[in-house]
Amino acid sequence: MSLQKEVKRAAVLARNSLRSGRLFRPRARPASIVANLYYQATPPSYLQDRFCTAKGPDTDRLYFLTRHLNLAGTEADRWKLKVVGSGNVAVAAQP
Repeated sequence: MSLQKEVKRAAVLARNSLRSGRLFRPRARPASIVANLYYQATPPSYLQDRFCTAKGPDTDRLYFLTRHLNLAGTEADRWKLKVVGSGNVAVAAQP
């Protein structure tokens, strides 16, 4: 298996283990890891709070805009704003 396929496989397994709450155990110890934090423009909790607590035309307009926004095929589709990244961090060998 190529390194790229192995990395993708490990990423999928790690993502699935985080969702399921099971511990992910990779086959080999990684030489380094990278962590990135991305900004989420409008958190779902913000929208839920607005829709549940506020009433009126402004809330109706926000609801309409969020439900009908379609970015597919635009430059904004799948954009991410990176807040900070760790860079490559070496993983210390276990004794």
